Amino acid sequence: MTKPLLHLFPGFDGSSRFFSWLEEALAPDIATRSHIIPRTGPQDYDFLVNHFADEIDAPCYLLGESFSGPLAILLAEAFPEKVRGLVLSTTFAKTPFPPIMRDMMAFGSAWRNHMPFQKEFSKLFILQGADNPSAEEVEEVMGLLSPEIVQARTKACVHVDVSDRFAALSQPNLIITAKHDRVIGTGDYFPRKPANSKTVEFDCAHLLLQAMPKQAASTITKFIRAVEDKTA
Repeated sequence: MTKPLLHLFPGFDGSSRFFSWLEEALAPDIATRSHIIPRTGPQDYDFLVNHFADEIDAPCYLLGESFSGPLAILLAEAFPEKVRGLVLSTTFAKTPFPPIMRDMMAFGSAWRNHMPFQKEFSKLFILQGADNPSAEEVEEVMGLLSPEIVQARTKACVHVDVSDRFAALSQPNLIITAKHDRVIGTGDYFPRKPANSKTVEFDCAHLLLQAMPKQAASTITKFIRAVEDKTA
């Protein structure tokens, strides 16, 4: 029997490296295809939708983590006949950052990788005690990004608002949130939800898929199975 296919779109680092724990946990039931956000060129969501359009070539599911949540929403909108369902993990349809912070964040982000105590920052705000990944791994991946790409991705996510387009989706969706998220906060960043939305909260920090891969995989698998049963 063919397994359902789940496309994995990563967080701000843009790497597929941190999906390994989730992919291992999903492997018995769900086929996965992880993607890398390009490290050159434009980083706005419309460009990224065009970049990944050819990858959505069969009935599938999409997972958007953090930065990639809006990307997954727009891909689901663009390919309603191919995307059966959507998983959104520690992410947003509308930027979680208040207006007073947005331009400041975009301006300062270019110097992110040159600031002192980055590993300590990752441990305090991103990892918050999680075993995977290590702070060294986070900084290694972030170090691959040029200041221009860091700034471009920051501009994209601090100004995004695809909440109306999310609300209009016909596909069922699963929203996974982290109770102790210090990266985007713990608010509701989906002002309008489609009727077929479900939200599940995990008792962890922002890197939910890495900190609790087995639990996340179980929740995602149940969601996909339920959709598959309805479409069978």
